[in-house]
Amino acid sequence: ILAQAFRIILAWFSRGMTSHAARLWRRPSALAVGLGLLVATLTKLPQCSEEETRSQTFVAQSRFGSVGHRARRVARSSYNPINRRDPNDQKNLQKWVLQQLRLEKRQLAGGISSTVAKKQAYLRSLGLYDKAEALGKSLEAPAWHLPHMVPGDVFEGNFEHPRLKAAQSLDLSLTVTTPEEGVLESRRGDFQKTVYLSQDFPIPHDPGPEKDEAMVRWIFHKYNPVWRSFDETPPQDEDMQHIPFRMLQLFFQQATEVEGFPSQQEFNDNCADPEKGMTRAEFLSYLNNDDAEYLGKTFPTVYTGRRLQIYDQNLFFDGDFQVPRSETAGENLILGFVSFDDVGGGTFKLELTKSG
Repeated sequence: ILAQAFRIILAWFSRGMTSHAARLWRRPSALAVGLGLLVATLTKLPQCSEEETRSQTFVAQSRFGSVGHRARRVARSSYNPINRRDPNDQKNLQKWVLQQLRLEKRQLAGGISSTVAKKQAYLRSLGLYDKAEALGKSLEAPAWHLPHMVPGDVFEGNFEHPRLKAAQSLDLSLTVTTPEEGVLESRRGDFQKTVYLSQDFPIPHDPGPEKDEAMVRWIFHKYNPVWRSFDETPPQDEDMQHIPFRMLQLFFQQATEVEGFPSQQEFNDNCADPEKGMTRAEFLSYLNNDDAEYLGKTFPTVYTGRRLQIYDQNLFFDGDFQVPRSETAGENLILGFVSFDDVGGGTFKLELTKSG
């Protein structure tokens, strides 16, 4: 137990780990497990069999994990860091997702892929004007995933990986137990395990202060130099209170394709402390100074969607909550890639079947 405790604590503090195992051990709950095991050992608990030791370790993980996650649930409402993804993986994932959504659309349409406009025209030709109008409005409705994932949610689907069951398609079920934990099952994969969940905070649908705050925080996460460095542990929200000059220029370059904006002088004039960077309040004021809707107009150009990670020591699912598109499906779907023991090449699909 002592060796395991030191291993967990050492792994948690290590900054050189890059695998999904590092994500697991860096969690506060994992550190609590290590410290708990260390304390239990140093207090000279009675000797027990190997089977009893494994059982106690499991109980300790569950117990300390619960304490950690109670704190993290509060932190999540305060905007936990958004999930990072390698740019090449992002490009490949979006390409694969688009293919899957097109296939899904063809299946829903009986083998014929058609745009919403064509469907609306067809419905109007049948005199079904109300249905045609409702079809158009459905794309303007709040995204289905905004209130998820929450305890009680159930997602079902399938996954495959070249190193599992000869790359066969395996059934998959996820039952959410807390906003950061769930039970992952696969009958054909022959496993049932507790996994961690790391989901981006949602961006509210309706315009207003709450949506503005979420959009600004998302931007401050993505354009934080430490967050953008994959050699560094992702910073917490409290460490991303400012956006530096170069990162603000990068934001405008990606949002508007204008380079070198703003100037250093203009940046300094709109910051109380240019060395620290622009605060969120200063950023919002600067952005909406001439146009109160500027943030809402530019945000979609940099927003990369809401990401989700599901993982334990061996499996790592990295996907996106999908939203319906004009020519594709996406309602209630999560699509993404799968790694097993740090080896990629797998894919997964989950669909919300029960709301908590």
